[in-house]
Amino acid sequence: MAVITIGQTFHDAAASYAGKTLLTVRPGSEADGTGIITSVWVRAYNAVAGFKIGTFTLVSDTDYVLNASAIIGDLSAGDNNISGLSIAVTAGDLIGAYWDSGQLRHDSQAHVDGSILRYEGDAFVGGQITYIAGTAYCIAATGTGTTEIPSPTVFSGNGSIKVARNFQRM
Repeated sequence: MAVITIGQTFHDAAASYAGKTLLTVRPGSEADGTGIITSVWVRAYNAVAGFKIGTFTLVSDTDYVLNASAIIGDLSAGDNNISGLSIAVTAGDLIGAYWDSGQLRHDSQAHVDGSILRYEGDAFVGGQITYIAGTAYCIAATGTGTTEIPSPTVFSGNGSIKVARNFQRM
C-alpha cells in the first residue's frame, strides 16, 4: 500500500467563510492516489461548529460532485488531528470543507487567483454543483490515507472454488 495525500498545510491567518463550501484547488493540493483517507489535519483559528470534510471529483470545468465525506462536528482552536476516518478518494480529487460557524486558518502569504472554489451553501448534500472560482486563500486542511489493494474475489462453480487474484503494482 502507498500513502495518499490531499490538500495543503497553511495556517497563518483566519478565514471567515462559515456557511459556504470551499474546495482547495491550488496546484499540488489534488489527491495523489486512489484509496481511503483515514486521517485529516485541520487548523482552526477559533472554535468551529458543524464541520464537515470530504473529497470532491471534477465533472467538468468548475462542476464537482461529492465523492465521500465525514461529519466531524465541533473543532477546537488550533490543530485538530482526526483519525479513524474512512473517506473514499480518487486520484485528482480535491479536499473540501464546510462549517456552520467559526474560522479556519488559511494561507495569507501566497494569495493566488482561483486558489479556492466556493459554493454558497452546504455541498455535502451531494449531486453535481457548480462552484465559483475564488481569489482567496487556501484553507488549512489536509488528509492522508492509503491506496487499497482489492481483496481476492471467490467464485464457485461445478463444485470447485476458483480465486480471481487482483494485484496492484506499486
